[in-house]
Amino acid sequence: MLELVNVSSADCDVRNLPGGTPRGAEELVRRYALDGIEFMVCDAKDIGLFPQRLVRGMHLWFYPSWMHFWRGNRELLARDYTAEQIRRIFGDSREEWLARFRENFRMAGACGAEYAVFHVAHAGQSEIFSRRFFYDDRAVVAGTIEVVRELISALPETCALLYENLWWPGLTFRDPALAARLIEETPHARTGFMLDTGHLMNTNWDLRTEEEGVRYVLETIEGLARYDAALAARIYGLHLHQSLSGAYAQTVRAAVVRGEMPERPTPEESIDYVLRIDQHRPLHTPRAREIVDRVRPRWLVHEFIPKNRADWEEKITAQQAAIHGR
Repeated sequence: MLELVNVSSADCDVRNLPGGTPRGAEELVRRYALDGIEFMVCDAKDIGLFPQRLVRGMHLWFYPSWMHFWRGNRELLARDYTAEQIRRIFGDSREEWLARFRENFRMAGACGAEYAVFHVAHAGQSEIFSRRFFYDDRAVVAGTIEVVRELISALPETCALLYENLWWPGLTFRDPALAARLIEETPHARTGFMLDTGHLMNTNWDLRTEEEGVRYVLETIEGLARYDAALAARIYGLHLHQSLSGAYAQTVRAAVVRGEMPERPTPEESIDYVLRIDQHRPLHTPRAREIVDRVRPRWLVHEFIPKNRADWEEKITAQQAAIHGR
């Protein structure tokens, strides 16, 4: 098992590295006896920001409202973005968007990544508060397969494609048949899953403690194994963290019912909401080791959203203590 930490080329991440420069990634990896990083490239010019020997995986881009664009639903897309934003984010055609996204797949090969992570989800900005989604899990999985088939040739055969779960419509791991379909219909031999433990916890609003969260993750894995043991064995990677935001999600849902939430939130309101839902906090309970032992991942990523350098290092230290008994 390779133990990694997530790092992007965004200025906020680079500033939080030791020394506040890209060179600090090597110090971070050395200090915590890690094997490298899972890299998210914000721009093609950032490919060489970190030494290739550090880059074990790459997190591909994610477009929250992509299904509206892919299906040509301009009316729904216009609820989320202005015409100028649509051109900037997606381009003027499917072909232009695919060309941009295909380049992101190529970046994984250029960085020497062993795997690439692809979010299987859709969430329009006008849908997230109400949770009244236009597309269900089946539609998002079907759309994902269509898009990936257009892009997969840009990914080296040696690089694994790992589908990641979210709590929005798409891959949630609540329906094993949909997870199996992703594997079966993706024309890439090295296809598997990146199980995000915090995202999975976000699908259950009743969770209140870390122990409850760990138990829920283990129960979900066993559900996949009962459906098909080979399917559960396709969990090649773990994004390890915890998110116990159910009480907050319930509060927002009640506010929506009372008509107190905006029908069309601003990007800032959307980001604030998502970050409150998707907490990316470290697991402290020693039971976190049960997830690692059950999955036996090839890649384990300590995935956090650090406030600052000290916060980042405290989270890595806490979670390593939980899984290693330090």
